[in-house]
Amino acid sequence: MCGRFGFYELKYFLDLLRQLELPFEENQDYPQTNRYNIPPETDILTLQANHGPYKLTSARWGLIPHWSKELPKIRPINARAESLVTKP
Repeated sequence: MCGRFGFYELKYFLDLLRQLELPFEENQDYPQTNRYNIPPETDILTLQANHGPYKLTSARWGLIPHWSKELPKIRPINARAESLVTKP
């Protein structure tokens, strides 16, 4: 699993969402600039669904385990899908 990624084609991403006919709220002020080396713990543009139309919004990249009592100092950025529910 890679620890960094790039996101630099916002217009292409929005065009794909329209082609898939996903109902999402359009906003002209997306907080996104071209970034080629995005590390963990960075605010990124995400597509979120919350019992309604999808929203493009900002979120922090990382994983907060459901069993965690407090925010860990070093947060994991990935987990195995096979054991995500059963192992800490």
